[in-house]
Amino acid sequence: MKRTRLDRRTKVAGVIAAALLLSCCLLAGCGQEKTETTTDALDTMENQAGDVSISLGMDQTAVEKSLGTGTQLDATEDPQMETISYGEGTDYLVVIYQEGKVISLGTYWEDLEDLTANTQDQDSKWQTTEGIARGAALEDLQKAYPDGKYRAKNTSTEDSSQPSQNLFQTKGTTGGLTFVLTDEGVVKTINLITLDYFANDVGLQ
Repeated sequence: MKRTRLDRRTKVAGVIAAALLLSCCLLAGCGQEKTETTTDALDTMENQAGDVSISLGMDQTAVEKSLGTGTQLDATEDPQMETISYGEGTDYLVVIYQEGKVISLGTYWEDLEDLTANTQDQDSKWQTTEGIARGAALEDLQKAYPDGKYRAKNTSTEDSSQPSQNLFQTKGTTGGLTFVLTDEGVVKTINLITLDYFANDVGLQ
């Protein structure tokens, strides 16, 4: 796929990637309860159909050897960072690079303007190494990541300590995972990011 001008779809994906990256860079952990970190690395996402794995720290050249040339997204202001989407439909993956190395992997919608929409939209072939993909249930997350924590979104305009969306988070020795869920407890977004940028919104220690 050749790099093209941003169309409506990729602009939306860029907004999502930027929003998650900024939250990872700027937000501080707000929970008080301590939870141990898993000893797993949590650094890889896999494509169920193509037997392809992409990991944090990979060179962009290695990624594009597996996924081809993606579409540049105007999603970050840092000149050392580059946000690129790969594939379409269930193969859609957004990757953020810093100085040519993967620092973030995410599965999002291709056509979503309302970031708080309470829908899971399409499924994804991309999954975590523990087998979690978009459409998984909260119970699946709790089973796959027993050290993870869930926090329901803020329903009160007077309480700013709660997150704006339903979050389940867990972290390993290399990366942190943030899952955004619908009100029905269905995973609609997955973001894997290096610990340097991981926003601990649920009080993991």
